[in-house]
Amino acid sequence: MWRRSLAAGSPRLLVARSGDRVQGFIGFDASRDEGAGSQLGEIWVLYVRPDAQRLGVGRRLCSEALATLFSEGFTCVTLWVIVGNDNAMRFYRAMGFQLEPGSRQSFTIGGATVWEERFAITPREALLA
Repeated sequence: MWRRSLAAGSPRLLVARSGDRVQGFIGFDASRDEGAGSQLGEIWVLYVRPDAQRLGVGRRLCSEALATLFSEGFTCVTLWVIVGNDNAMRFYRAMGFQLEPGSRQSFTIGGATVWEERFAITPREALLA
């Protein structure tokens, strides 16, 4: 799925490296949510290697993706976080994202139901973080 998406140019991808070792990556673009307007961006994925976490890699990747999206005219950026992923929720809140009440939804993977909640940030909130 990622090979097809990247070959098609969506989402855009930023990679953090140390030498020739990938430390993390972020995928971002327009929102994939049903009914999302043209001014809604989305962080599709953010991953940082466990040994590179808490070193600022995720913050730099997320800040760069947000700056890019906001400079292109997106007025809000969202992302989905799996319920119970407290580390991710703390990170995104520290970045200025806020939980959207009532946004909980589920999906099925490997026969298990997984719940996720949507967080959102505007340029103003990003500046305050």
